[in-house]
Amino acid sequence: MSEDYKSSLPDEWRPDESIILEVAWLTQQQEGPPDDFPSNNCGPTTLEMVIAYIAEETPTFPEVVKMISWMAENVSGYEGTGEQFQGSPTNRAQMEYTSLEYFGLTAEAFGEDTDDSISGLEGLWNELHSGLPVFITTYSQELEMGEEMTDEGINHDMLLVGMTLTQVIFHDPGLRTTSDGAYRVFSIESFDEAGWNYHGGIRFMP
Repeated sequence: MSEDYKSSLPDEWRPDESIILEVAWLTQQQEGPPDDFPSNNCGPTTLEMVIAYIAEETPTFPEVVKMISWMAENVSGYEGTGEQFQGSPTNRAQMEYTSLEYFGLTAEAFGEDTDDSISGLEGLWNELHSGLPVFITTYSQELEMGEEMTDEGINHDMLLVGMTLTQVIFHDPGLRTTSDGAYRVFSIESFDEAGWNYHGGIRFMP
């Protein structure tokens, strides 16, 4: 960790790590497309992981397909591609609308508001410590398996399920196997410096 970096979350405020082990991982890379087929389903797949966890159910890709079909009919700017497993890329507004209208969640489910920088890292820690995983938009982290996040590439949705003193832990739907996609670790420094809370990244808590 670089000498000039200081996390916005005081070390003394974190009595222990928070990792939600009960959240099941689900991949957006389903059987059907070839290995190099670009799947755009990271948003719906990430949301399905959250909703299934809250409902104490197992997330499944058929439920993602149902969500995609509903979004194609009801969400402005969202289009299906004609493939049963595929939809167009999503943005923050589309996923929030889907959370509220498709799943019937109330606005209060998102916390006090939906600003990008709610309480910074401390806000994320609070959510995890209270047992709620957090939907995060980062960048194209599914393309690289390195330990550092970057502030380059297209948006990519992942589910934050844990934080330690030095790391953030995600379920990444962009990977194909549990060994790669579940509990994927990045340094908290790169997560913070990549601009998750002010440069395209989002957080909301269904």
